[in-house]
Amino acid sequence: MVPAFGLFVLLLPPLIVGAGDFDLHRGIGSTDHWLHASNDSATRSGLIISRFLPDGEFERVSTWPGFCAKETSIDWGDIDVTLREVWIKNEGRKLQLIYEGGILSDCFDVEADQDADDDRECSGSSRPEIEDEDEDEEEKGDEAVFQVTEKNIADWFVSAEDLRRQCFRVKTRTRNQVMARHGQSIRVRRGMFQALMMAPGTKWCGPTQLASRYNELGAFDQLDRCCRRHDHCHRAIPPMTQRYDYYNSMPFTLSHCGCDQSFRTCLKMAGTSSANFVGKLFFNVVQTKCFVLKPQKACQRRSWWGKCEAYEYRKQAHLRDNVPY
Repeated sequence: MVPAFGLFVLLLPPLIVGAGDFDLHRGIGSTDHWLHASNDSATRSGLIISRFLPDGEFERVSTWPGFCAKETSIDWGDIDVTLREVWIKNEGRKLQLIYEGGILSDCFDVEADQDADDDRECSGSSRPEIEDEDEDEEEKGDEAVFQVTEKNIADWFVSAEDLRRQCFRVKTRTRNQVMARHGQSIRVRRGMFQALMMAPGTKWCGPTQLASRYNELGAFDQLDRCCRRHDHCHRAIPPMTQRYDYYNSMPFTLSHCGCDQSFRTCLKMAGTSSANFVGKLFFNVVQTKCFVLKPQKACQRRSWWGKCEAYEYRKQAHLRDNVPY
Protein backbone atom coordinates (compact mmCIF):
# COMPACT_ATOMS: atom_id res chain seq x y z
CA MET A 1 0.00 0.00 0.00
CA VAL A 2 2.95 2.31 0.50
CA PRO A 3 4.76 3.28 -2.70
CA ALA A 4 7.99 5.22 -2.91
CA PHE A 5 8.03 8.95 -3.18
CA GLY A 6 9.78 11.88 -1.57
CA LEU A 7 8.76 14.25 1.15
CA PHE A 8 10.24 17.33 2.73
CA VAL A 9 8.45 19.45 5.28
CA LEU A 10 7.74 23.04 4.39
CA LEU A 11 7.25 25.06 7.55
CA LEU A 12 4.56 27.67 7.06
CA PRO A 13 4.02 28.86 10.63
CA PRO A 14 1.80 27.97 12.29
CA LEU A 15 0.99 25.18 9.83
CA ILE A 16 3.23 22.51 8.29
CA VAL A 17 3.17 21.07 4.81
CA GLY A 18 5.60 18.91 2.89
CA ALA A 19 7.18 17.97 -0.43
CA GLY A 20 10.24 16.37 -1.98
CA ASP A 21 11.62 12.84 -2.42
CA PHE A 22 10.38 10.67 0.45
CA ASP A 23 10.22 6.90 0.53
CA LEU A 24 8.39 5.41 3.50
CA HIS A 25 10.71 2.39 3.33
CA ARG A 26 14.01 3.65 1.92
CA GLY A 27 14.26 7.09 3.50
CA ILE A 28 14.56 10.58 2.04
CA GLY A 29 16.77 12.60 -0.22
CA SER A 30 18.54 15.81 0.62
CA THR A 31 17.07 19.29 0.67
CA ASP A 32 19.67 20.36 -1.88
CA HIS A 33 18.54 17.61 -4.26
CA TRP A 34 14.92 18.69 -3.99
CA LEU A 35 15.68 22.40 -4.41
CA HIS A 36 17.60 21.74 -7.62
CA ALA A 37 15.11 19.25 -9.04
CA SER A 38 13.79 21.76 -11.55
CA ASN A 39 16.76 23.90 -12.60
CA ASP A 40 15.34 24.08 -16.12
CA SER A 41 13.16 26.91 -14.89
CA ALA A 42 14.86 30.28 -15.26
CA THR A 43 13.04 31.86 -12.33
CA ARG A 44 11.42 29.45 -9.93
CA SER A 45 8.69 30.68 -7.63
CA GLY A 46 5.72 29.33 -5.77
CA LEU A 47 2.43 30.54 -4.39
CA ILE A 48 0.76 30.32 -1.01
CA ILE A 49 -3.00 30.82 -1.11
CA SER A 50 -4.85 31.28 2.20
CA ARG A 51 -8.61 31.38 2.42
CA PHE A 52 -11.44 31.08 4.91
CA LEU A 53 -14.21 28.80 3.67
CA PRO A 54 -17.85 29.85 4.12
CA ASP A 55 -18.40 27.28 6.88
CA GLY A 56 -15.50 28.61 8.97
CA GLU A 57 -12.74 26.20 7.94
CA PHE A 58 -9.32 27.65 7.15
CA GLU A 59 -7.56 26.41 4.03
CA ARG A 60 -4.02 27.02 2.79
CA VAL A 61 -2.71 25.84 -0.58
CA SER A 62 1.04 25.93 -1.32
CA THR A 63 2.43 25.34 -4.80
CA TRP A 64 6.06 24.84 -5.80
CA PRO A 65 7.66 23.24 -8.88
CA GLY A 66 7.03 19.51 -8.54
CA PHE A 67 4.70 19.58 -5.56
CA CYS A 68 1.56 21.04 -4.11
CA ALA A 69 0.24 20.92 -0.56
CA LYS A 70 -3.13 21.79 0.94
CA GLU A 71 -4.09 22.17 4.58
CA THR A 72 -7.61 22.35 5.95
CA SER A 73 -7.93 23.29 9.62
CA ILE A 74 -10.77 23.65 12.07
CA ASP A 75 -10.82 24.91 15.64
CA TRP A 76 -12.64 22.34 17.76
CA GLY A 77 -12.66 24.18 21.07
CA ASP A 78 -9.78 22.73 23.07
CA ILE A 79 -8.07 21.16 20.05
CA ASP A 80 -7.16 22.12 16.50
CA VAL A 81 -7.58 19.42 13.87
CA THR A 82 -5.72 19.70 10.56
CA LEU A 83 -5.82 17.64 7.39
CA ARG A 84 -2.61 18.05 5.40
CA GLU A 85 -2.45 16.72 1.86
CA VAL A 86 0.75 16.65 -0.19
CA TRP A 87 0.71 15.95 -3.93
CA ILE A 88 3.94 14.62 -5.46
CA LYS A 89 3.30 15.35 -9.11
CA ASN A 90 5.98 13.19 -10.73
CA GLU A 91 4.72 10.17 -8.75
CA GLY A 92 1.00 10.86 -9.15
CA ARG A 93 0.65 10.19 -5.41
CA LYS A 94 -0.89 12.05 -2.51
CA LEU A 95 0.13 11.81 1.15
CA GLN A 96 -2.66 12.59 3.61
CA LEU A 97 -1.76 13.43 7.22
CA ILE A 98 -4.21 14.03 10.06
CA TYR A 99 -3.03 16.10 13.03
CA GLU A 100 -4.78 16.65 16.35
CA GLY A 101 -3.39 19.56 18.32
CA GLY A 102 -0.24 19.45 16.19
CA ILE A 103 0.30 15.71 16.81
CA LEU A 104 0.14 13.25 13.92
CA SER A 105 -2.84 10.91 14.40
CA ASP A 106 -2.90 8.99 11.15
CA CYS A 107 -1.54 9.08 7.62
CA PHE A 108 -2.52 7.61 4.27
CA ASP A 109 -0.71 7.20 0.96
CA VAL A 110 -3.08 7.18 -1.99
CA GLU A 111 -3.07 7.67 -5.73
CA ALA A 112 -3.97 11.20 -6.76
CA ASP A 113 -7.15 11.48 -8.80
CA GLN A 114 -6.77 14.31 -11.29
CA ASP A 115 -10.49 14.24 -12.08
CA ALA A 116 -11.57 14.64 -8.46
CA ASP A 117 -12.64 18.12 -7.39
CA ASP A 118 -10.53 17.81 -4.24
CA ASP A 119 -7.38 17.09 -6.28
CA ARG A 120 -7.94 19.38 -9.24
CA GLU A 121 -6.41 22.48 -7.66
CA CYS A 122 -3.12 20.67 -7.13
CA SER A 123 -3.08 18.05 -9.89
CA GLY A 124 -3.16 20.45 -12.81
CA SER A 125 -0.20 22.26 -14.30
CA SER A 126 -1.90 25.63 -14.14
CA ARG A 127 -1.77 27.86 -11.12
CA PRO A 128 -3.42 31.11 -10.08
CA GLU A 129 -2.08 34.23 -11.73
CA ILE A 130 -0.80 37.22 -9.80
CA GLU A 131 -1.75 40.42 -11.55
CA ASP A 132 0.97 42.59 -10.02
CA GLU A 133 4.30 40.76 -9.76
CA ASP A 134 5.77 43.59 -7.65
CA GLU A 135 3.39 42.96 -4.78
CA ASP A 136 3.96 40.12 -2.33
CA GLU A 137 0.34 39.84 -1.34
CA GLU A 138 -2.90 40.12 -3.23
CA GLU A 139 -6.18 39.98 -1.40
CA LYS A 140 -9.47 39.12 -3.05
CA GLY A 141 -12.23 39.11 -0.49
CA ASP A 142 -11.47 36.37 2.03
CA GLU A 143 -8.59 34.96 -0.06
CA ALA A 144 -4.96 36.07 0.13
CA VAL A 145 -2.30 35.08 -2.42
CA PHE A 146 1.41 35.27 -1.56
CA GLN A 147 4.20 34.80 -4.09
CA VAL A 148 7.40 33.21 -2.75
CA THR A 149 10.75 32.51 -4.38
CA GLU A 150 13.51 30.01 -3.64
CA LYS A 151 15.44 32.66 -1.71
CA ASN A 152 12.75 33.10 0.93
CA ILE A 153 11.40 29.56 0.90
CA ALA A 154 14.64 27.55 1.15
CA ASP A 155 15.01 28.10 4.90
CA TRP A 156 11.57 26.60 5.48
CA PHE A 157 12.64 23.08 4.43
CA VAL A 158 13.75 20.55 7.02
CA SER A 159 14.33 16.81 6.91
CA ALA A 160 11.17 14.71 7.12
CA GLU A 161 12.92 11.70 8.66
CA ASP A 162 11.10 12.25 11.94
CA LEU A 163 7.79 12.56 10.11
CA ARG A 164 8.46 9.25 8.36
CA ARG A 165 9.12 7.53 11.70
CA GLN A 166 6.00 9.10 13.21
CA CYS A 167 3.92 7.90 10.29
CA PHE A 168 5.10 4.31 10.72
CA ARG A 169 4.65 4.53 14.47
CA VAL A 170 1.10 5.84 14.34
CA LYS A 171 0.06 3.28 11.71
CA THR A 172 1.49 0.46 13.83
CA ARG A 173 -0.18 1.77 16.97
CA THR A 174 -3.56 2.11 15.25
CA ARG A 175 -3.48 -1.42 13.87
CA ASN A 176 -2.36 -2.85 17.22
CA GLN A 177 -5.20 -1.07 19.00
CA VAL A 178 -7.73 -2.45 16.55
CA MET A 179 -6.30 -5.94 16.85
CA ALA A 180 -6.41 -5.70 20.65
CA ARG A 181 -10.06 -4.66 20.61
CA HIS A 182 -10.90 -7.42 18.19
CA GLY A 183 -9.01 -10.02 20.24
CA GLN A 184 -10.82 -8.97 23.41
CA SER A 185 -14.19 -9.18 21.63
CA ILE A 186 -14.68 -5.46 22.17
CA ARG A 187 -16.92 -3.95 19.57
CA VAL A 188 -14.91 -1.78 17.19
CA ARG A 189 -17.20 1.07 16.39
CA ARG A 190 -17.77 2.15 12.85
CA GLY A 191 -17.34 5.77 11.97
CA MET A 192 -14.55 8.03 10.90
CA PHE A 193 -12.88 8.48 14.27
CA GLN A 194 -12.69 4.81 15.26
CA ALA A 195 -8.91 4.86 14.72
CA LEU A 196 -8.51 8.50 15.72
CA MET A 197 -9.93 10.68 18.47
CA MET A 198 -13.40 11.47 19.74
CA ALA A 199 -14.69 14.50 17.85
CA PRO A 200 -14.99 17.32 20.41
CA GLY A 201 -18.55 18.23 21.27
CA THR A 202 -19.90 14.80 20.33
CA LYS A 203 -20.78 11.60 22.18
CA TRP A 204 -21.09 9.31 19.16
CA CYS A 205 -18.30 10.38 16.77
CA GLY A 206 -15.42 8.44 18.23
CA PRO A 207 -13.84 5.11 19.11
CA THR A 208 -16.07 4.71 22.16
CA GLN A 209 -19.63 5.66 22.99
CA LEU A 210 -19.77 8.43 25.57
CA ALA A 211 -23.57 8.60 25.61
CA SER A 212 -25.27 6.64 28.39
CA ARG A 213 -28.53 6.43 26.44
CA TYR A 214 -29.60 6.62 22.80
CA ASN A 215 -31.14 10.10 22.93
CA GLU A 216 -28.12 11.70 24.63
CA LEU A 217 -26.22 14.02 22.30
CA GLY A 218 -23.22 16.32 22.58
CA ALA A 219 -22.97 20.06 21.99
CA PHE A 220 -22.65 19.52 18.22
CA ASP A 221 -26.01 17.80 18.15
CA GLN A 222 -26.46 17.85 14.36
CA LEU A 223 -23.12 16.14 13.79
CA ASP A 224 -23.77 13.75 16.66
CA ARG A 225 -27.09 12.65 15.16
CA CYS A 226 -25.35 11.81 11.91
CA CYS A 227 -22.68 9.74 13.68
CA ARG A 228 -25.27 7.99 15.86
CA ARG A 229 -27.35 6.97 12.88
CA HIS A 230 -24.31 5.74 10.96
CA ASP A 231 -23.02 3.88 13.99
CA HIS A 232 -26.25 1.87 14.17
CA CYS A 233 -26.08 0.68 10.57
CA HIS A 234 -26.64 -3.09 10.76
CA ARG A 235 -24.97 -3.93 7.45
CA ALA A 236 -21.32 -3.65 8.34
CA ILE A 237 -18.17 -5.78 8.37
CA PRO A 238 -15.92 -5.22 11.42
CA PRO A 239 -12.14 -5.18 10.93
CA MET A 240 -10.34 -8.53 10.70
CA THR A 241 -13.73 -10.24 10.30
CA GLN A 242 -15.45 -12.17 7.53
CA ARG A 243 -19.06 -11.46 6.71
CA TYR A 244 -21.11 -11.67 3.53
CA ASP A 245 -18.37 -13.92 2.09
CA TYR A 246 -15.85 -11.07 2.36
CA TYR A 247 -12.90 -10.79 4.76
CA ASN A 248 -12.24 -7.23 5.91
CA SER A 249 -8.47 -6.98 6.38
CA MET A 250 -8.57 -3.21 6.91
CA PRO A 251 -8.22 -1.70 10.40
CA PHE A 252 -11.68 -0.12 10.30
CA THR A 253 -15.26 -1.20 9.83
CA LEU A 254 -16.64 -1.36 6.30
CA SER A 255 -20.22 -0.14 5.99
CA HIS A 256 -22.87 -0.74 3.38
CA CYS A 257 -22.87 1.96 0.70
CA GLY A 258 -26.43 2.86 1.63
CA CYS A 259 -25.36 3.63 5.19
CA ASP A 260 -22.41 5.72 4.03
CA GLN A 261 -24.58 7.60 1.56
CA SER A 262 -27.10 8.41 4.31
CA PHE A 263 -24.22 9.58 6.50
CA ARG A 264 -22.92 11.82 3.73
CA THR A 265 -26.36 13.33 3.15
CA CYS A 266 -26.82 13.94 6.87
CA LEU A 267 -23.48 15.76 7.13
CA LYS A 268 -24.26 17.89 4.07
CA MET A 269 -27.64 18.86 5.50
CA ALA A 270 -26.02 19.81 8.82
CA GLY A 271 -23.73 22.17 6.88
CA THR A 272 -21.57 23.12 9.86
CA SER A 273 -17.79 23.40 9.76
CA SER A 274 -17.44 20.42 12.11
CA ALA A 275 -19.80 18.27 10.01
CA ASN A 276 -18.05 19.21 6.76
CA PHE A 277 -14.62 18.51 8.23
CA VAL A 278 -15.73 15.08 9.46
CA GLY A 279 -17.18 14.45 6.00
CA LYS A 280 -13.89 15.30 4.29
CA LEU A 281 -11.89 13.07 6.61
CA PHE A 282 -14.33 10.19 6.39
CA PHE A 283 -15.08 10.10 2.67
CA ASN A 284 -11.91 11.61 1.21
CA VAL A 285 -9.28 10.10 3.49
CA VAL A 286 -10.25 7.28 5.86
CA GLN A 287 -13.21 5.38 4.48
CA THR A 288 -13.08 5.73 0.71
CA LYS A 289 -14.62 2.27 0.27
CA CYS A 290 -18.04 0.81 1.03
CA PHE A 291 -19.77 -2.39 -0.06
CA VAL A 292 -22.94 -3.50 -1.80
CA LEU A 293 -24.61 -6.91 -1.55
CA LYS A 294 -25.25 -9.06 -4.59
CA PRO A 295 -26.76 -12.56 -4.76
CA GLN A 296 -24.15 -15.22 -5.42
CA LYS A 297 -24.94 -18.81 -6.38
CA ALA A 298 -23.31 -21.26 -3.94
CA CYS A 299 -23.48 -24.98 -3.31
CA GLN A 300 -25.67 -25.89 -0.35
CA ARG A 301 -25.21 -29.66 -0.31
CA ARG A 302 -22.71 -32.03 -1.94
CA SER A 303 -22.71 -35.76 -2.49
CA TRP A 304 -20.04 -38.00 -0.97
CA TRP A 305 -18.01 -37.84 -4.22
CA GLY A 306 -18.13 -34.02 -4.30
CA LYS A 307 -20.91 -33.26 -6.76
CA CYS A 308 -23.21 -30.40 -5.79
CA GLU A 309 -26.76 -31.63 -5.29
CA ALA A 310 -28.42 -28.40 -4.17
CA TYR A 311 -27.71 -24.73 -4.73
CA GLU A 312 -28.70 -21.58 -2.92
CA TYR A 313 -28.19 -17.86 -3.40
CA ARG A 314 -26.20 -16.01 -0.73
CA LYS A 315 -25.57 -12.32 -0.28
CA GLN A 316 -21.97 -11.47 -1.13
CA ALA A 317 -20.21 -8.17 -0.43
CA HIS A 318 -18.61 -6.29 -3.33
CA LEU A 319 -16.44 -3.22 -2.67
CA ARG A 320 -17.32 0.12 -4.22
CA ASP A 321 -15.75 3.59 -4.10
CA ASN A 322 -17.51 6.04 -1.84
CA VAL A 323 -18.63 9.32 -3.38
CA PRO A 324 -16.10 12.03 -2.36
CA TYR A 325 -17.38 14.64 0.04
